[in-house]
Amino acid sequence: MENKGRLHYAWVILISCCLLIAGGQGAIGYSSGIFYVPVGRELGVGRGAMVTYASIQNICMAMTVPFAGKLLPGKKCGKKIALAAAGVAAGFALLSFGTALWHWYAIGAFIGVCSAFVFMFP
Repeated sequence: MENKGRLHYAWVILISCCLLIAGGQGAIGYSSGIFYVPVGRELGVGRGAMVTYASIQNICMAMTVPFAGKLLPGKKCGKKIALAAAGVAAGFALLSFGTALWHWYAIGAFIGVCSAFVFMFP
């Protein structure tokens, strides 16, 4: 079976995964900084307090990674990832309703837990 001139299927999967991670985590993670000052102004807090939300999110994600590594392999892996992706999306939607800093911290923790299943292992 010769495959001249065609990209092997494994490379297609690798490139697709790279694009997914760049589009998902990259767009969210690297563009969120532009919102810290205006949102902090609305909540009456400084940039440092707002950035703590991202720290909480990343700490919760790091603490969840070992559990995600044990829960993801096996049957219905895709369903688990889809459920976690829905959780991430719902978390970001919920941020628009956050009227106090602690709301952002709590939702950030939730997003961090779900992100471990979406952005780290798949």
